[in-house]
Amino acid sequence: MSLSGLMDRRAAITRRTATPDGKGGHTYSTATVTNTPARVRPATAREAIRSDRPETVVSHVLYVGPAVDILPRDRVTIDGTTYEVVGVRPPSKRTHLEVDLVERQRGAV
Repeated sequence: MSLSGLMDRRAAITRRTATPDGKGGHTYSTATVTNTPARVRPATAREAIRSDRPETVVSHVLYVGPAVDILPRDRVTIDGTTYEVVGVRPPSKRTHLEVDLVERQRGAV
């Protein structure tokens, strides 16, 4: 079975962009880049304190097609859960991309 046959989820990839506001600053907006078939698996979990609040940080690996437009700092939403993209790597065979994601679960420690 090919990897595309294992992609059992839909991933909405969003990107934040900055537009000059004409006053020396920027206006930020978020737009959906694509909605693509994907597969996600958990990788690790750790506890952390952020802004004096406990949280659990769970890393995941996302698998998408090789031509998907995805960059570090994009956001990925799958089944209502939003993840931060921290890295994108093509494997040795260019059949897909492997994307490192982080999910922050606030107050979950």
